[in-house]
Amino acid sequence: MYIFIHSFLVVIWLLSGLLKLLSITTFKNTVEQLIGKRLAATATYVVPIAEVGFALGLFFQKGIGLVWTLSLLLLMTFLFFNLRSIMLKQDLSCNCFGSAVPDRFGPVALLKILIITAMTLYLIGWSGIQPIFAWKDSSSLYYLLLSLGIFCIYALLANVIDLHKKWHSI
Repeated sequence: MYIFIHSFLVVIWLLSGLLKLLSITTFKNTVEQLIGKRLAATATYVVPIAEVGFALGLFFQKGIGLVWTLSLLLLMTFLFFNLRSIMLKQDLSCNCFGSAVPDRFGPVALLKILIITAMTLYLIGWSGIQPIFAWKDSSSLYYLLLSLGIFCIYALLANVIDLHKKWHSI
């Protein structure tokens, strides 16, 4: 289970960061609505670069504790802004995966943040933490591909549901 969750988080952090960078304008608009234009100029680039850094950091033993700690801090930041958005009844796109997946702040985003946080805490508590390169068999590649496949199914379903909602609102 450890190898799958580790692989899944690598894929999630990598895709989250890269897809935000590829749709930086829409991500910047969301960040501006959350924290204002002044801070958004920096945060718009820091968040996706940090996410890519987390993904890459999970491949190595050195500094893996720092990667887990910083990823938890970022997840808590996401949690804060999601809860704030819910309390203020803001209807904002969260841009969790840039514009590739039509996500919005709200209960579903909250659930995803909590699941990823639980996965991270599970891995932190695991006594045999190892980077992906330390895995002896070829399962690491299979788990990375499985995780990518799960993400692609999720993205496809999210887009189909969004299209269905738009179609019925016409």
